[in-house]
Amino acid sequence: MGTIDAQETRSIVDSSSLETLSERNPFTPQVPQEDLQTRRVETIKPVKIEAPVVPPPPAARVEVAPVLPPRPEDIRRLPPPEEPLPNMNISGLVWNTDRPQAIINGQITGIGDIISGVKIIDIQKTGITVLFRNKTSTLKIER
Repeated sequence: MGTIDAQETRSIVDSSSLETLSERNPFTPQVPQEDLQTRRVETIKPVKIEAPVVPPPPAARVEVAPVLPPRPEDIRRLPPPEEPLPNMNISGLVWNTDRPQAIINGQITGIGDIISGVKIIDIQKTGITVLFRNKTSTLKIER
């Protein structure tokens, strides 16, 4: 086999560069900066800003119309409440004659007669037709 010649190798290391690397903090800035503790910080003083004084607007003058009672032509005319037809008991009828008659509230009546403010205008086989307060109604006889 072959022989290996061992040679001694020597390296020269500059120790000043090793010291610099071991002592230096990697997080400190490399560019020189002024000393932060000696730096003077000025405090900001608040400035009071005064708003300009604007006079209020003059009070608006409001004219109030007097309250007058309603005029008669302005009042809506409502019809008077409707009065119900008075009670009328029909107990008998005579029709199909020249003079038809009805027995109402125990009285014998004919066409044109008025009982309790109700005018009889027609008498038929089934009942009577009456006029009350300008309104016609037909009253049927109950059998």
